[in-house]
Amino acid sequence: MPSYKPEFNDSVATVDHEVNQRPSLDTLHDPSHDGIRPPSGGSYNLDDIEKQRGAAVTKGVAGIRGPMGPSLALVGGDNGVRTNTGNTAFVMTLMSEAWFVHICVVLVGTYFMTFHLPQFYVDDELWNIGCYWKLGWILPLPYTLICFFGLALPFRTPKYLIRDPTTARRVDNLYILTVTKGDNIDAVMRSWNAHKHLEALDPCVRVHVLTDEPHFIDGINCFTCPKAFQTSQSKYKARALEWYRQTMRYTQYDWILHLDEESVIDDESVRRVIDFVKYEHDYQWGQGPILYNQYRYWTNWFFTVADAIRVADDLARFHLQYTYLHRPAFGAHGSFLLMNGEVENAITWDLGSLTEDYQFATHAWEKGYKCGKVAGLVREQSPMDLIGFLKQRRRWYVGIRRLPLLLPKIWAFFWTLGILALYGTIASVFLGIWIPMGTPRWFGLLKDFSFVNFVYLYVIGILVQDIDKKVNPILIAVRVPLTMILQFAACVMEAMAVMYGIIFPPADFDVIKNPHFEMAAVDGEVFQTPMEKALDLETLDTNLFRSKELWKPPGNRGVFGGQVIGQALRAAALTVDSKFMVHASHPSRPDTQSRPIRRVCHQSLLVDGCTALFPMLPQSLHSYFLLAGDNTVPILYRVYRVREGRSYATRSVAARQRDKTIFVLMCSFQTHEESKLVHQHPMPSVPPPEAFKSVQQRLRDVLADPKAAKIHKSIETRLDQPFPVDVRHVTNKALGRDPLEPTQMLWIKAYGKLPDDPGFHHCVAAYSSDHELLLTSIIPHRAKLMKQGGALTMFTSLDHAIWFHAPYRADEWLLHVMESPRAINGRGFSHGRVYTQDGRLVLSTAQEGVIRYTERPQKPLAPPGVADENAKSDEPAKAKPAAKL
Repeated sequence: MPSYKPEFNDSVATVDHEVNQRPSLDTLHDPSHDGIRPPSGGSYNLDDIEKQRGAAVTKGVAGIRGPMGPSLALVGGDNGVRTNTGNTAFVMTLMSEAWFVHICVVLVGTYFMTFHLPQFYVDDELWNIGCYWKLGWILPLPYTLICFFGLALPFRTPKYLIRDPTTARRVDNLYILTVTKGDNIDAVMRSWNAHKHLEALDPCVRVHVLTDEPHFIDGINCFTCPKAFQTSQSKYKARALEWYRQTMRYTQYDWILHLDEESVIDDESVRRVIDFVKYEHDYQWGQGPILYNQYRYWTNWFFTVADAIRVADDLARFHLQYTYLHRPAFGAHGSFLLMNGEVENAITWDLGSLTEDYQFATHAWEKGYKCGKVAGLVREQSPMDLIGFLKQRRRWYVGIRRLPLLLPKIWAFFWTLGILALYGTIASVFLGIWIPMGTPRWFGLLKDFSFVNFVYLYVIGILVQDIDKKVNPILIAVRVPLTMILQFAACVMEAMAVMYGIIFPPADFDVIKNPHFEMAAVDGEVFQTPMEKALDLETLDTNLFRSKELWKPPGNRGVFGGQVIGQALRAAALTVDSKFMVHASHPSRPDTQSRPIRRVCHQSLLVDGCTALFPMLPQSLHSYFLLAGDNTVPILYRVYRVREGRSYATRSVAARQRDKTIFVLMCSFQTHEESKLVHQHPMPSVPPPEAFKSVQQRLRDVLADPKAAKIHKSIETRLDQPFPVDVRHVTNKALGRDPLEPTQMLWIKAYGKLPDDPGFHHCVAAYSSDHELLLTSIIPHRAKLMKQGGALTMFTSLDHAIWFHAPYRADEWLLHVMESPRAINGRGFSHGRVYTQDGRLVLSTAQEGVIRYTERPQKPLAPPGVADENAKSDEPAKAKPAAKL
């Protein structure tokens, strides 16, 4: 049977799927299609359908289609750079032979502690009053016994080590599915770039990314769950998985490998997954160990050690479950979960649990499906802060406790006993001093066995991860005793998480923050995109606002100028009275008729082809940068209401830090007005944004190039502080122009789904417009700037102006066409035009700045958008002490 595998040629992309055909683009989101159920009493929104298609046929790029067409994983070839590296074969071989070592270490350690370490044990008593308060010592005994048997029992030889093609199961599709909310763009792209080459390993492999609404990511095999899709119980990840299941229409010949957005699987582990699905006939689903050493390993010692117990848990307790029991007696993880399509169809993801993976596994058990061990490894990242750690553990604890089954409640009970064990241990220290009394040796033996097991689990977790990372043996020798010390702190943090779950159980999901584009929704808290955070203001008084977050780009002397412009415009917009809301037709559809709509303060929906409500929106702004902004001190924005008219309103904004005005802005707002006289400069013909790599992608390419090792550190710094806008350069070379022509074009789009307030989108555009506009003025002088001994001694914005022509969405692609007609007197002048992807001219921009060049070698100063507080002097700025506002 032909498999569903993309085939490429020079001009047309085709898919061979004569048998077991998947839905086409035309039927993928058709509400009448029997593969997807629309919400009860509802229908799918056209925006959801178009978003999922995601430029089904990318204009100007032959052979690239949307997710249901040929795969984007192998487009552009394989550069040979691998970020999904590991030491899987060696680690798994080592663990398969280490069972005897585990037995010796635990038993010898227990014997030494009980019979040779002074602990005030007595042999002439079987029980005394001190045993009551020392009971906490042995409460973890059931858990440690299970883990000991898991370590002591050897790995069974997988059947696929004897590969007989005549007995191999038929496999049509192996979906390597990264499931994510989609707002952490950098994490998703890291995962995609690590996995996309895996499609070359076997014809059955498909690398897909599944995002919860409303985040769609261009340039990858992205599937986005429509907002309108609903089930009776599931939310978030489970809802998206259920939509994907119905969309892909699994059969018994399909397998799905579930990964989280931070999960990375290496080539060797994928080969072992393929062998599992082909040769392990007795099992319909499986799972393997997860390591937590992929990113920022040992960056925070406490969290690295705390997650070591999870690694050892996989190698001990879950090894016992998958290798010998073949039933999910102890649960299941949400990542590295390998499922047959028939199993998912029988159970579905319409589950209403905080731990949907465990609930799914128990339902699979009830239906008679058996699980097996996948002898591979997946690597993830530990939480990076205490709050994230506590909320993660709390969700697991409460989710398991709430499952309506006996076994999960038993394990939640033993988890709760961990608190009593901790408190009992602490109490026994003080009570032992107050009431000195020996401990019966048999009682101490049980305590020592439990203690040695616990310590060894932490140590083995660190050892395995260090060996996988090929850490220097000397460093490993240092980390082992350090782990034995830090594991006490890890136990305290685990107990804190359980107490947190008991006292403050979550009403909903906790989304753990990641180091890039952090977004969290906890207990109903509203999500914020990176751009919303960048422009968020605190209202202090009627006309006084204060910044919440300021960003100083790497290498800059001060706050990014675009952020100051955007926040100042936002402050001005917040003072425009809602009475200026008007009825209006959509600007791109002049034939639509206006109709009465109720007044809504600063909330208007931009709906293509429909009548919409528009507030008094920005008409233009003119601003001056006076002094550099300090990102360590909040900026105060004082708004002056200069004029209130029927059609226009004028505002002046002064931005101040340390009692000095660092920036001033004058802006005008206008109500919507139908015009009989309309024209615009046509949009230039350029390839679509999908034809170009984002700045983040280009930086990662440089980071993967060993020839650029000298600048890797600066690249890593930039990747750690990403720009909240997806920027893609349309180079002069790509357009057949002179590379030194003072023009450039950028495709820009804010990451994430922004609010529907059209005024906010203007503030986002103001933020983005400062990016590289002034830089256009130095393009003709690149050769001179590269000359040995020459450097820019000052490169900073003086003023910035924007004219807003029509509403648009800043979270959709915009083309910024920039050119510099003049540079003289130490100043460069640039102006630009901003178009929507359908060709509407919506913005005009202009900027002038200082561009001073000298033959003397000096360190280049701030890029555009950051004013120099000594702009009138050639002398370098002096550091000033911080001051409170």
